[in-house]
This record gives sequence, structure tokens and C-alpha cells, in this order.
Amino acid sequence: MAGKPDEGTYPREMTFCGKDMKGDVVVPFVNVWPDYGDRTKSPVAAARHGTKGTLLAREGGRCKVEADGETGFVSWYFVEEFKDGSKRWT
Repeated sequence: MAGKPDEGTYPREMTFCGKDMKGDVVVPFVNVWPDYGDRTKSPVAAARHGTKGTLLAREGGRCKVEADGETGFVSWYFVEEFKDGSKRWT
């Protein structure tokens, strides 16, 4: 199921993903926001599609991540390991 969290512990390595469901890269840089609910502030980082980061926590659709030494939030949709058909954590 897309977006269903895998059992495991945090932190863990993850991959930023800007692909749509057809597999096309439509978001070459994934914005990492300082506040998940308020995106009026500037992003703390912009992670290039395919780069590694650290998943620090997940609550529902909100993922707390670290990218380029900065901590912030992205939607689960931008974490490759949560998408259907992708690799899963073991």
C-alpha cells in the first residue's frame, strides 16, 4: 500500500524522490520545510531527486528528515522507500 510505513526504528537512511506515479521526475529538487503545516516560510533545504538523507521520524504523512545538515519536513510521497514498487526497508 502506498505510503504505509514499514516497521522499524529511526533514524534511517532514505532517498529523496521527485517521481510521479508514471516514473517521470517532475520535482528535481524536493523542498524540506521548517514547519510541515506552514509552508509560507522558506525551505531549509532543497534535496536533489535521488540523493540520500536521513528519515528521523514519521507521523501519518509527515516525515521529519535531515538533508544537507538541515532538519525539516517533507510529505511521505517524497520518500522513495514509501512508494509502491520501490525498495523497502528490512
